[in-house]
Amino acid sequence: MVNSRWFLSLFLILWLLPVCVWATAVSPLPLSASRTVLSLGESLTLRLELDADEAEALDLRPLERDFTLGGRRQSTEMRLENGQLSRRQRLELQLWPKRAGLLEIPALCQGKRCSATLPIEVSEQPQENSAAEVLLEVEPLPAQVPQQAQLLYRVRLLSRVPLLQARLSEPQPEGVECRLVPLGDERRFELQREGWRYEVIERGYALFPQQAGLLRLPPLVLEAQVAGAEPTAIDPLDPFAGLTAARPGRLLRRQTPALQVEVTAPVAGPGSWLPAQGVRLEDDWQQAAPLLRVGEPASRTLVLRVAGLPADQLPELLLGEMPGTRLYADQPQRSELAGPQGLSAVLEQQLALVPTVAGPLVVPEIRLPWWDVATQQWREAVVPALSLTVAPAAEPTATLAAPPPEASKGVSGPTAAAVEDAASAPAQIVEPATDQAARQTAAMAAAASPATVTAAQMHLWRMFALFCAAGWLLTLVMVVLRRRRCVRPQPAAVAEQTRPALLRQQVLTAARRNDARASRQALQRWAQSLFPTGPAPLERLLEEGSAALRQASAELDRTLYAPSATDWEGQALLNAVRDWQAPAAERPQHELLPPLYPPSPRR
Repeated sequence: MVNSRWFLSLFLILWLLPVCVWATAVSPLPLSASRTVLSLGESLTLRLELDADEAEALDLRPLERDFTLGGRRQSTEMRLENGQLSRRQRLELQLWPKRAGLLEIPALCQGKRCSATLPIEVSEQPQENSAAEVLLEVEPLPAQVPQQAQLLYRVRLLSRVPLLQARLSEPQPEGVECRLVPLGDERRFELQREGWRYEVIERGYALFPQQAGLLRLPPLVLEAQVAGAEPTAIDPLDPFAGLTAARPGRLLRRQTPALQVEVTAPVAGPGSWLPAQGVRLEDDWQQAAPLLRVGEPASRTLVLRVAGLPADQLPELLLGEMPGTRLYADQPQRSELAGPQGLSAVLEQQLALVPTVAGPLVVPEIRLPWWDVATQQWREAVVPALSLTVAPAAEPTATLAAPPPEASKGVSGPTAAAVEDAASAPAQIVEPATDQAARQTAAMAAAASPATVTAAQMHLWRMFALFCAAGWLLTLVMVVLRRRRCVRPQPAAVAEQTRPALLRQQVLTAARRNDARASRQALQRWAQSLFPTGPAPLERLLEEGSAALRQASAELDRTLYAPSATDWEGQALLNAVRDWQAPAAERPQHELLPPLYPPSPRR
């Protein structure tokens, strides 16, 4: 009986020993999830404990079937067990479910150790409404847009809870080649929606498709962490658990719907393809026609303003032929400004016209066809023709001097012959008043004396005639030099007209009169004087200026490019320009500090 019991015990020991060894060798990996029930668009945190020496051997590819891998965190723990120091590595994975339904976290293996499967229940994402904590909206797009025309793409993030580590993806147009231009910095404001107060962050983009076809805009994805950490279980027996346990907030994921727009081909028309929201041509000669003179240059400024296109798409202005003139054109200056309503571009063309023939001159009109994207029809921006008159070249005028009648009457003999010789002499310039009075006095004295003229008196008259001729010649030289000095432009006067302080005052004067067009022209000239070497002086002025100056300039552009005429108040521009700090180049010379090390005089 004893032997049978002994054999039974030995049999049980031998049967259970392999099972215990197998269980010890292939103990499962510890795995846990922060939540097992969630909605589509929310995330969960998956935690695993691994051997530190084999942490890189973990295969995570089975998770990619039903989940999108997000953030990843690792931490190493030191544990003292049975007098032995061991290292354990804790891995935390952020998982986003790809679909709704009953999902399963598959077994993850590290070597021979594998974790158990874990079921996850994912419900459909609720419809966003005014009660949602975080909303991601995008403005609807038109069904069609012409090729190269501007397409505004605006996305808004509305939140009534604090967000941490929010990240919004950028648009990635697909289907056709497309140019993407951000519309300045993101806008921040607040709004009320059905009793809830939201903080809004808005981003704007201008898209310019360069090909005809189907333009696809994939969804924009927002990943954010809501303030307020979710509780994390901490092992009370682990002395390092409080240091290594992660306490992330609640993670949210929102995305916009995918959009698509049909890009149509250009429409044949009278000119090159120029799709825009508004086009305006300006000519400074239309406001004040210049006085043209043969041989003297006259400057002309043409400005093309276009709403809804970048600056590099603006065409150069084609000028008609003008017989009897020589035309010199500078390189066009291009600039653009990004605002909430999109891009607006400016092309400025400086011309110098030199007439070569006097008489009537017809300056031909300038026509620029463009496609109006709002009305879907061709339109033209026109600068009317001008009829001017070219004056002859300036020449010094001369006045003939006739002998006094009193001096020729009653004079006989040599005196009369001398007077006739003086009268038949070549025409001379009128002498000064003092010389003329002396001559009249001498002639009257000679007429009053009836005595005959001797040879000495004849020699005296000849010397007097030579003296008068020398005086006339000197007067002619002085008149010619004075006229040349008047015609030649004075550097001081030119510098005074182009001085930045004077041009800045012109901006203030035009804004005080509420004249939008004159304010824009004066603002462009002022920027050109401040930054004469830059490619876009107005854009540089707005960048270095204040936010009030940029906002006032954008409001001015909206007024100029509005489909219908609107009133414009220049007080905002007046205050912004008045508060603008002038650079050192604009300050008077007496305000500038003397040099720290003045140059030593040369010996």
